[in-house]
Amino acid sequence: MYAETAYHLHPFLEYFEHLTYPFLGFIGTFLSWFLMAYFFTAYLGVVKQKT
Repeated sequence: MYAETAYHLHPFLEYFEHLTYPFLGFIGTFLSWFLMAYFFTAYLGVVKQKT
């Protein structure tokens, strides 16, 4: 199922290849920041519940 979707998206992604790499770079930076904020918030939630 995923292979068929990737097969059909491949020509589309090749056409917009110049947009793909900056977008993936942005998502990569956003995700690292988001994960740190998420775990920090979860940590504070656990610590506040224990007190």
